[in-house]
Amino acid sequence: MFRQDNYWVWVDTNYTRVYDDDTLPDEIKTKLAMVLATPRHGKIHTQEEVEMNTLLPYINNHNPELNEVGWQSTENLFCIVLPTQYLNSLKGEQLTKELT
Repeated sequence: MFRQDNYWVWVDTNYTRVYDDDTLPDEIKTKLAMVLATPRHGKIHTQEEVEMNTLLPYINNHNPELNEVGWQSTENLFCIVLPTQYLNSLKGEQLTKELT
């Protein structure tokens, strides 16, 4: 997720959803608040470091307790951990599907 004036949430390859403070889903708001409230054990990467190594945002080097929640990679870039079913709902799929 990229946060600046809005929240850009990547829900799939080449598929983003854009939210503001009022429309950001509660599950993401909750996890973001937890990430921001937890003390960091490592440094935040610079944008240049992330551009040189695109895997950096996916590595939690701050607090192992956040492995199931998410972490902050750069000043504006966050990795928020969401269940696949929830990500699918952000893409427009129903949360519950009938089995056929």
